[in-house]
Amino acid sequence: MPSLIRSVKRKDLEPQQMRYATEHERCVLCDSKLEVRHEVQRRITDDQRIVQEIAECPKCRIKCRTIEHSMQ
Repeated sequence: MPSLIRSVKRKDLEPQQMRYATEHERCVLCDSKLEVRHEVQRRITDDQRIVQEIAECPKCRIKCRTIEHSMQ
């Protein structure tokens, strides 16, 4: 019986897309894969819930990126 699940070929990335992905997934100091965690918080000033995205290097133990996304 033939498989009902098709294999999906990954789309080849353009050079600028590849550079963007590398810059956001890897540590610029040691080239390790970043660990990304998300924390839900509530701002007291405007009573808004936000999701804070924090990317850290497991080897260097530095924060490479912190971004806040609002939940509306």
